[in-house]
Amino acid sequence: FDIRVFYLNASSYVSKPLSALFRTHEQAKKGNMDNVFEMLNMHGVFTPLVFSTSGAMGIEATTFYKQLADLLSEKQDNAYSLIMGWLRCRLSFAILCSAIMCL
Repeated sequence: FDIRVFYLNASSYVSKPLSALFRTHEQAKKGNMDNVFEMLNMHGVFTPLVFSTSGAMGIEATTFYKQLADLLSEKQDNAYSLIMGWLRCRLSFAILCSAIMCL
């Protein structure tokens, strides 16, 4: 995994739709990592986790969190909604901490 957090309200992003911003950042991360995978002759799946500072997730990050919540709910025998709420809470605090560190 590789994580990118970007500021959604930056002046350079005003004219672009949210889905295009996430797609752009995901493709940039994949492009960088594809080169690394080729250099190291590694095979596997790379999932870029892209978030905005307001807590919105990219398509691949959303898919990852859904799969993670599903696996954890089965393993811990808890409701999917409870696990997803817990994951989102943890994510919110992590993004908040990263935003504070940038200030």
